[in-house]
Amino acid sequence: MNLGLKNRSQLLREALSDASRLRGMGAESYRNVREDVNLEKMAGVFIEALNRVQKSIALPDLAGRLI
Repeated sequence: MNLGLKNRSQLLREALSDASRLRGMGAESYRNVREDVNLEKMAGVFIEALNRVQKSIALPDLAGRLI
């Protein structure tokens, strides 16, 4: 989104003009981050990706056996 300075200023003025709405938007943003963007989920997705790669190619385990 490429907004000009005038548009950004107007959006900021509108956001700051309603403290209750702004608080609600902040609370919703915090909830989104807390529930959707957290280290446990990110680590889980990373581990899942590694497991898929491991299954798609033959990799030796620490004892040298193919897994």
